[in-house]
Amino acid sequence: MAVFVSYGSLPAPAEFRARALHWAAQFAYCAYYEPNDLEYPQGAFERLLAVANGPQTAPASLPELEKWLTQPAPGPRCGFITYDVKNEVEALHSHHFDGLQWPSLHFFSPETWLCWGPDGVEIKGKTAGVLEAILTTKVPAEAPVQVAAMRPACPKPSIWRPWRLFGKTFLTGKSTS
Repeated sequence: MAVFVSYGSLPAPAEFRARALHWAAQFAYCAYYEPNDLEYPQGAFERLLAVANGPQTAPASLPELEKWLTQPAPGPRCGFITYDVKNEVEALHSHHFDGLQWPSLHFFSPETWLCWGPDGVEIKGKTAGVLEAILTTKVPAEAPVQVAAMRPACPKPSIWRPWRLFGKTFLTGKSTS
């Protein structure tokens, strides 16, 4: 089932998107695809927010992903493929530090997903109460950015003197010493 909501009945687009993203953060699985209103060679993709709660059987390798993608699904498949999947494609191995320790690939089938279109937002999958939950989600106020005061370590003339001398030498080809 799908629910279409026109932009005219929603708060400002940026505000609705912020509320939707904060609402989505409560789910175990969440994916957000943002085209940033850019042109792409094959055309822009649709802005999409997808969420799911429960554990899912997901592929852990490229062959499993290929098989998983052939199975019927009620909606989109969401996820990511990391750089290290190249090791499954070719005889390559990375020896870089992996501080995040993400899986090579991770996908899920969303229970609910929102698609932004030219005239409004379409809520698909499990839609009961979703719009109301998003509209009542509070977006925290942004905290002001704290920037440390900066002061030069050396007086300005002593910093620029060598560069002025170098510049004269570079421009004239003659040493100034």
